[in-house]
Amino acid sequence: METGKRLANKVLLIGWDAADWQMIHPLIAEGKMPALKRLIDNGVSGNLATIRPILSPMLWTSIATGKRPDKHGIHGFLEPLPDGTNVRPVTSGSRTCKTIWNILNQSGMRSNVIGWYATYPAEPINGAMVANSFPYASRDDTGKLVLPKNAVHPPELFEEIAELHVRGREISPHDVRPLIPQVDEIDVAKDDKPLQLAILLAAAASTQAAATHLMAVNDWDFTAVYFPAVDHFGHHFIDFHPPKQSHVSDRDFELYKHVMNGCYMFHDMLLNAMLQQVDDDTTVIIVSDHGFYTGEHRPPPQFADKDPEIMHRHLGIACLHGPGIKQDEKLYGATLLDVTPTILSLFGLPVGLDMDGRPWQEILDRPSKINSVLSWEWIDGDAGLLPHEQVPTDIQGSEEAIQQLVDLGYIEPLSKDVQESVQKCRKDLKINLVKSLMDSVRFKNAIPILEEITEQNETNLRLKIMLAECFQRDKQTEKAQAIIGKLDESVKQTSDVLVLMADIAFSQNKLDKALEHIIKAQQHNPQSPRIACTLGKAYLKIGKINEAKEAFTKSLEIEPDYAFAHCGLSSVNLVKENYEKAADHALEAITIIPHFPEAHFNLGLGLLKMEKNAEAIIAFESCEKMAFKLNKTYFFLAKLHKKTDPPKAQHYLNLIEQLKAKSEYYFADE
Repeated sequence: METGKRLANKVLLIGWDAADWQMIHPLIAEGKMPALKRLIDNGVSGNLATIRPILSPMLWTSIATGKRPDKHGIHGFLEPLPDGTNVRPVTSGSRTCKTIWNILNQSGMRSNVIGWYATYPAEPINGAMVANSFPYASRDDTGKLVLPKNAVHPPELFEEIAELHVRGREISPHDVRPLIPQVDEIDVAKDDKPLQLAILLAAAASTQAAATHLMAVNDWDFTAVYFPAVDHFGHHFIDFHPPKQSHVSDRDFELYKHVMNGCYMFHDMLLNAMLQQVDDDTTVIIVSDHGFYTGEHRPPPQFADKDPEIMHRHLGIACLHGPGIKQDEKLYGATLLDVTPTILSLFGLPVGLDMDGRPWQEILDRPSKINSVLSWEWIDGDAGLLPHEQVPTDIQGSEEAIQQLVDLGYIEPLSKDVQESVQKCRKDLKINLVKSLMDSVRFKNAIPILEEITEQNETNLRLKIMLAECFQRDKQTEKAQAIIGKLDESVKQTSDVLVLMADIAFSQNKLDKALEHIIKAQQHNPQSPRIACTLGKAYLKIGKINEAKEAFTKSLEIEPDYAFAHCGLSSVNLVKENYEKAADHALEAITIIPHFPEAHFNLGLGLLKMEKNAEAIIAFESCEKMAFKLNKTYFFLAKLHKKTDPPKAQHYLNLIEQLKAKSEYYFADE
């Protein structure tokens, strides 16, 4: 195995679940997050695109592995016990690949891992691990921490770590006053929000105490600390954040309008304290798995209550600071799958070719060679993995953890019928896997799983609609139509089905019908950036360019970082012959979603028209790698190479002839 130059002496990875630049930037401008500002000013920062489904256990395991859920095996919040007699929070034993700390372990490095999702039972790594069950653990009547011994590694650390646990009742009204200035006016017997706040603050304080203690007493190369509090605060208090929403009472707004800002300022204080534990040779990385909707475009409560995932914005944050990293620079085109490959490259270790992310070489003053291995799974050595026989088979300590997930709205209350809960858990895990496959455009892989679940749950409309979408995206339009045709008319008028029916109409060149469906969908859900963008595409197809521009602009008003709307405006500007604007919007789309072939194609067209041929070639070559509109891509590449490299131009013309011979492929992407 070939290794490279080690660029980082130590790496501190801090996870802030759901942290969002839309909240952070105004606070930094007001001088209220000075610790994070110092890192941004002296480092690299930018958006971090998430993957779907936007569920924390899946996402944080992807961050820690560089792999999508179908590879790492964590597909939800709960899992059935091995014998199928009950359910429990997802465990480390369900992970099917190595994490960054496992890879570092077998590379002779020491790690601290505190609070990370799916780390119970704690793994026997070189260093220390405190499982994610620690921060919210309760205490019995004697004050003893109710936490299994195997939640901490090494086991002899248990009592030491237990002493660092902060209880919610230890957080006094004085402690929450910066977040709720009028806390003394609240009768907590009638309004328990201050108590909820105290529990969240105590959990974050527990994580902080454990992390800073281990960083101080242990020798370490890598420390990973995960704070779920921003996400938890959001689900409890985002409704009260300014601007005031119509469904929020004046009293509640005045009482709780400062909580979310206070949450971010509290995290900045924790960050400042943690930075006191590291020296200038430490690389600090802060990431979030997704953002959280705020402002006027928050989904209404009736939607959020049914599906808390709808509150999650598709862009999180990334900030890196350390030796060899550029200063005051922006990071573009990053996804959460890139975090582990980047850390490996900083340590001079090869990146697994089976990882779905990429190392951020562009953040370095002096990029170095990136080595690779086929897979770290095939490399022997002590990875600090938990032996299979040590994975628990009971549900010790699970009840409170499950209740917390219920309170946050992540899962429904469990049925009193245990077997019913087990069956539902298995179904939910399969559905989440399907969503992950759909997110990575592997509809063909998702279809057989969905067919099986749908057959077992014939009355579940959501599953039928997902299956129809998979068929349509896999170009099996007749099967998609057959499913939709059997739905009740009332179901056909929901926004999701209307968008799907519009997609089918598009594929059949029934443009007026498609437009009709999309307009109805937007009437049902006017705050959806996706629907506004789809409406723009419909207008674009029928030649209503001004209406298309208005729809794409509306989409960006709802979600300023919506890549598909930027791509739509790129198309609009190509039609209007505003080529510079077309290229700018296409480039903006690519910085948000790097693997976006249509945006690369539009960028190529804009650059071609601006006679920036060298840059246009790069854009069209990206389309070639993604197999996008190959006939047109080859045509433009041939045109661009005609004068400077005739043999290469002829090569592309030959490829066009080969495509024509395979007519089913030649016309497939038109």
